[in-house]
Parts: sequence; structure tokens; C-alpha cells
Amino acid sequence: IPKVVGESGCAFLCEIQSPMQYAIALRKLMLDDHLVRSMGVAARKRYQENYTRDKFLFKMEKIFRDVLGL
Repeated sequence: IPKVVGESGCAFLCEIQSPMQYAIALRKLMLDDHLVRSMGVAARKRYQENYTRDKFLFKMEKIFRDVLGL
């Protein structure tokens, strides 16, 4: 997940088996509508820049071309 999220600002990353970190992150979201909106915008941007169908196909084509030496 850290690789998918990166430093995009679209998510909180909590340690495994750390319920206090999860509670703190959820509390921040519950209390800050602006933060929720800004994280949503950041998530949409990250998706559009990295994970659309067209981005996937472009990356796969590049990999195949590299492997085949084209």
C-alpha cells in the first residue's frame, strides 16, 4: 500500500496492529471536512496520473517493447 499511496497526501498510513494510529487518523477525518475533501482530490489526481486504463496500457506496451528490444 505505501507504494500505491506514495507521498500523495491521499491517505494516512498506519502501522499494522496499531489501533491507536487508526483511531487518530479516523478522528482527524471526522473532525476536518477540508482534510477529507483535499485527500479526495489528491486521491483522484493520483489515480488519473497513474492508474487509469490508458496509463496501464501505455506502461505495459513500454515494458513489452523494452523486452522485445523495439
